[in-house]
Amino acid sequence: MSRDAVPAGKGDALGRIRLFGLTRVDSGTSTIVGFPSVKSRQLLELLALTPGIPVDKARLAENLWDGDPPPSFAGSLESHVCRLRRLMSEAGWTSAIVTVAGGYVLDPGVPVDVAVAREVLAGSLDLTPPRACLRVAAIAPPPSATLLASSPFSAYAEEARADLASMMSTAMRRACAGALSLGDGDLAVWLGRRALQEEPLCDANALALMRAMTAAGATCEAFRVYADFRDRVRDELGVEPGADVQRFYLAELQRNDRDRATVAPVERALLRRLLSSTGPSGG
Repeated sequence: MSRDAVPAGKGDALGRIRLFGLTRVDSGTSTIVGFPSVKSRQLLELLALTPGIPVDKARLAENLWDGDPPPSFAGSLESHVCRLRRLMSEAGWTSAIVTVAGGYVLDPGVPVDVAVAREVLAGSLDLTPPRACLRVAAIAPPPSATLLASSPFSAYAEEARADLASMMSTAMRRACAGALSLGDGDLAVWLGRRALQEEPLCDANALALMRAMTAAGATCEAFRVYADFRDRVRDELGVEPGADVQRFYLAELQRNDRDRATVAPVERALLRRLLSSTGPSGG
């Protein structure tokens, strides 16, 4: 075990490359957190984002040298590949990185956490909402914002996060609807929160979470979600929430206003705040 390795967790017995959070390589018995260089780590990230799909040397160099690779990048790139291969061998994968015509490819037999998550999320889109709910809830992938935390400002990392956020948003929203159909309000709320976390300006996500909360008996929380969402889209987009979101909110607000005598004081304060701006312009 190298000086940059720590014991792996009990759930890591099979080993894998982990791109959620700080980039690391789990061997099954240890977790390698130290890399020969920043570029060797970034090289692994670039290959691990698309396991089994070759990445050409020009694209690798473009990302490793921030759009300005040196004329002699080919030799430097090969050196980084050699170092990375030694690290992967230490983790138990002796043929993880394969040379192909014009580039390199990560052996698809090497598990990568984000690749597994993408496969599950994409597969859930072809299922009915109840089955999608069970599939997505079983893996509970980390938020897309945590992807490639070791490379927070790299262009490839930002692109990967954006792509994953879109997929997770759609999958979580459909799973939220599935949880409601299964009568699991708490799970529906959790999935709805995750969907809105991924795309916080999405009307459909706000509506999904509000529906989940009212179904779970947390109507006042649904009103808070609306108030926060309305403020967010006004500030960032200069618009009001979509028509479907406003209609749902107004219907629930009017229904609850009829029973305000039974609402707690803190909830009445929120209702007064929201009732003061129920028009289309919020005025």
